[in-house]
Amino acid sequence: MSSQPGSASNPKILTPISTTALAATARAEAKNFSLLILRDPTYRANLLKRAQAGTLAPAVEIALMHYGWGKPTERIEIGQPGSFTDAEGLSSRQLGDRVRQLAEIIEAGGNPDDPLPSPEELAAQYDEAREAALQVRLKHIDYEERKAAGLNGNGNGHASGSGE
Repeated sequence: MSSQPGSASNPKILTPISTTALAATARAEAKNFSLLILRDPTYRANLLKRAQAGTLAPAVEIALMHYGWGKPTERIEIGQPGSFTDAEGLSSRQLGDRVRQLAEIIEAGGNPDDPLPSPEELAAQYDEAREAALQVRLKHIDYEERKAAGLNGNGNGHASGSGE
């Protein structure tokens, strides 16, 4: 006689079910129960009476508005309070740059309420950084060319520069 879960010899032992399947079943049952209530004409009539009397919970009113008209777009202000209009014309890349800059200010212990640089200032900073990176790259290329030619930094072929 086997006592394995779900065997005919021991019906008291249940077959294991995955937690994922159990959660899906619970969600489906909760949804069906909610729909049963929401489709009930008596409940709907009472809900309408409470709404008209102004006695609905604020969260219920907000949920009804979201379902009826859609949830409004949420916006996050960057920079000074009320300056969101300054960011509306920025590209995704420019917005990303401003968010990264704000994060750097916060990480450095700065005041995030201080005004952020304008897009023009950001462009100038980008150009400066690009130029500096180009200069470093050119120096590296020059070094690699000298190294390939067997020259050290002094222009001669000696590795130590001692002038043997």
